[in-house]
Amino acid sequence: MSMTISSMRSASGGIFLARNTRWTQRVMCLLLAAVVLTMQYRSGAYHADLAFDADEPAYVTSSLMVRDYLVQQLGSDPRAFAYTFYAHYPKVAIGHWPPLFFGAEALWMLIAGRSRAALLLFVALCGVALTCSVYCTVRNRTSSAAALVSVAVLLQPKFFQEMLMTVRADMLLALLVFWAAVYCGEGILSQSRVSLILFGVYSMAALAVHGRAAVLLLLPFVLWPSRSRFSKWKWVLAAGVLAIIVVLAHRLGQTDQLFFRTPFLFTRVFLQQNWRTLSSLTLFLSVAGIVLALQMGARSGPFWVTMAAMVGCSFLFRVTMQVPWDDRFLLTAFPAVAALAGLAMQNLLTRCRSLQLFPVLRVAVSVLALLAIAYNVSHTAVKPDRGYRQFVAVLPFQENAVVLIDGDGQNEGGLIVESSLADPNRNHTILRGSKVLAQTNWVLRNFTLTHTSGQDVLAALEQAHVGLILVQNDDTRPDFVQLRSALAEDSSAWPPLSQNTSLRSVSVYRHQR
Repeated sequence: MSMTISSMRSASGGIFLARNTRWTQRVMCLLLAAVVLTMQYRSGAYHADLAFDADEPAYVTSSLMVRDYLVQQLGSDPRAFAYTFYAHYPKVAIGHWPPLFFGAEALWMLIAGRSRAALLLFVALCGVALTCSVYCTVRNRTSSAAALVSVAVLLQPKFFQEMLMTVRADMLLALLVFWAAVYCGEGILSQSRVSLILFGVYSMAALAVHGRAAVLLLLPFVLWPSRSRFSKWKWVLAAGVLAIIVVLAHRLGQTDQLFFRTPFLFTRVFLQQNWRTLSSLTLFLSVAGIVLALQMGARSGPFWVTMAAMVGCSFLFRVTMQVPWDDRFLLTAFPAVAALAGLAMQNLLTRCRSLQLFPVLRVAVSVLALLAIAYNVSHTAVKPDRGYRQFVAVLPFQENAVVLIDGDGQNEGGLIVESSLADPNRNHTILRGSKVLAQTNWVLRNFTLTHTSGQDVLAALEQAHVGLILVQNDDTRPDFVQLRSALAEDSSAWPPLSQNTSLRSVSVYRHQR
């Protein structure tokens, strides 16, 4: 009887602890949500142009186009609507990138409204989900102190903060890739069919967001050898064979002298990029976590070895596929890095468990992690503002239905995205000088001028009924030089706008009809 009562007390205590843990995690997730939202707000993103880089305007304009189609012309030919929209705001990128992010933003705007705040809030919610996912998965396998360390590591890099304040697909991509990796590990190492199905679902969703999700295709080949004995040697062998196959497939038919040098060159650049963007403590903890995960192997559960494999696959993918080296591309695998840093901290705490000051040490680690999170919030990167949001609201812009801007990707994109956001009925038409005055590729290189003289340029402007021109100041690109020269030839018809504007990198000219 006493044993039965004891067992019942033990069971009820376990249920109480489980409920208490779930309640604590919910509270922490609410706090982390507040942290992420505060970081995004402090970045100034809600008051700055949606033109952090040349790609953000394309993401926003494409999302606005899908939303406007759903609201205004659902059921009509979507291609005809896209052509019409692009004629007014030529920054649509559906096809260059997969459509899932644009569709998700569009559906979210149906609920939250067609606004800057709604666009940014969707990215923030993806950031909240990613942060809470890292915290909960690490907390369920270690301790709250180690989980807080993982969160502090995740929020620290500048590229995380930049992607949080930018309307881009990277935050959603990182979230989907993280959970796809988790379920891949459970499906292969724990032989769970449900997890394998979920891995397939999350992988397809991630691939529908961005092509960099193809890194997930490497993960099963790396994890499969871990199911049997000598897993470490088979892991290394599988990774090496896979790397050779990918390199040969990518470089097939090329016999230049960089054939053997390129992987080593990209490896060096990859290591330099991590050293430059991550703190020394983050690098130490993450490397220690990778070593611990490989030592424990699959016997400790699939999560840790999967996180280590994810980091390895990201390295292989970046090196062999020669993916561009923007810092933000590290975000795809960085949740795994943050989780492994938490593992390293948990191992350190476990080794100190026999010490009398262990409770104090655990609290100290939690407090330091919270202070690091608070520091990240107070030192969030600030989003630059080029002034196009204010410019599209002033009278000179409102009075002219056709506006030409000749600038780089950020300036052209800045005017296009802010005008499209403020003009749901497409009363304005923005012409890109890089497309009207020249022929160039997607990244605005290899310029070939369309017109041979300044008079031809002026005639083309008159034919297109251009009433306002913005031309970038600090560049000698051929189309800039030709356009400035043409405007100077007819300065009486195209005087510079005398009044001050919010724009700092372009000059404004208004046509005197």
